[in-house]
Amino acid sequence: MNPQPSRRPRPRLSDVLGRMDRFLERRVGARRPDGTWSVAVDARRRGDVLTILADLPGVDPGNLHISVQDRVLTVAGEPARLPDGDEHEGYLQRERPTGAFRRSIALPAEADVDGITATARNGVAEITIPLGTGTSSPTIDITATAA
Repeated sequence: MNPQPSRRPRPRLSDVLGRMDRFLERRVGARRPDGTWSVAVDARRRGDVLTILADLPGVDPGNLHISVQDRVLTVAGEPARLPDGDEHEGYLQRERPTGAFRRSIALPAEADVDGITATARNGVAEITIPLGTGTSSPTIDITATAA
């Protein structure tokens, strides 16, 4: 007598990959296959505003690139480089990530993409996203201003 096989639905590959990506993004500083690392973010909804705070130590606001494409917000950039010759010399331990970073976040359907603003101060970018109408340009670039 053979027992009936379990009829639990199998997860879709996209769900599994999404869970793996979220797990890896929690490991701040972990390198992705494309060589970039992820930054720590907090996302908070208060009323009709979504605020995202991203830790960006050593990143000049001029080297910060924030964009939205197909309702996905991407924060990217690169911290200031170490002086020539200092990249490998004398370090006993290096934990702070170097090189380019990238973090992408899916925005809710009600996000007013055209109304997004961003400021950067003391190594933290604050991205403010109004919620309500859900307007969206296909692709926009957002300039972070120094606060």
